[in-house]
Amino acid sequence: MPFYVDGVEYQRSELKQFKDAPQMYWVFEKDGAYGFTTPEGVKAYGEEHAKPARPEGPKPLTENQVVGDNCAGFNKNVGCGGVDWLPLCTPNTISHIADSWNDVISCVETGTGVGKWTVLYKCYNFDPGTGPGSNCYHIVWVNTGVTVPDLNDAGMNNLTSSIRFCSNVDPFSCT
Repeated sequence: MPFYVDGVEYQRSELKQFKDAPQMYWVFEKDGAYGFTTPEGVKAYGEEHAKPARPEGPKPLTENQVVGDNCAGFNKNVGCGGVDWLPLCTPNTISHIADSWNDVISCVETGTGVGKWTVLYKCYNFDPGTGPGSNCYHIVWVNTGVTVPDLNDAGMNNLTSSIRFCSNVDPFSCT
């Protein structure tokens, strides 16, 4: 029997209950995470919510900052510990993550000036996995200024193979 949770807000501590769900899309905001079991549901959410503010331009790093305000950083360790960081700044994309970073990302931190959603895809080339028989349905959107310390919460730990920035939340397109 299928279940639908489109648009329900969850605290991060509640996300582990979905770890065995066959298909989930997650949108991380500062106030919590929103879960979706259908691509149409996540698209409707994206259409209803305002886009993040446009960046004012890059600012210098502060003392404890790892990634710049117009960048996102990806770490191999839960909690973003350690010195291994993969930075990506707008408008750049990575359609095919190199083997040393493919399927090892466990934490993401986005700068406050990114101005777009940081989007992580399970498969290469930003495959949304919406076609019949696809196993690429895992997509996570992270808003600006948000840290997701444990991608296990979204069922996305060690699964990321492509990353880009989008001004919309839509599994079918990125603008």
